[in-house]
Amino acid sequence: MENLPNRIWRHAMIAGLLLVIPVLANANPGMCGMPERHGPPPGGEVLPAYLPGLKLSDAQFDWVFDILHAQAPTLRQKRKALGKLEGELHTLTAAPDYSEAKVKSLADAVGKAMIEVTLVRAQTDRQIYDILTSEQRKQLRERAGGPRPLAEEPARGPGGDGQMPSPRC
Repeated sequence: MENLPNRIWRHAMIAGLLLVIPVLANANPGMCGMPERHGPPPGGEVLPAYLPGLKLSDAQFDWVFDILHAQAPTLRQKRKALGKLEGELHTLTAAPDYSEAKVKSLADAVGKAMIEVTLVRAQTDRQIYDILTSEQRKQLRERAGGPRPLAEEPARGPGGDGQMPSPRC
């Protein structure tokens, strides 16, 4: 049976890899000829850290808002569960009934909760990545220093195979 630090390290590595996947993937949807915008979205919504500087169109801002809005309840629920488990773990460290078995059990639950949060974020990032143009994806790859793909994926979003119809097209 592996020890707790190794399990936590393994979970952290998996979470890190899941966060990198959207940046390294590649596809080529069109954007319906919408003009590019340079500033934040209207209403002051908070964008993921990798989006500023990509000159998103109004349609892309709308899609990003819709994606973030749709995932917010799930992400909030999973973060609350994670916070509760972390609080229980912290409380246990000073509890009279402290035991390594209880700590291990809670630590495993914390690791699983972290993975769930990471998966939701990775799914959200991928949905956002799917609406980017090939030039915006190239900018992301250049920022990340990621490998260059050998071939383009089939286009997924607007202007591609129609899986994500544009709200304004």
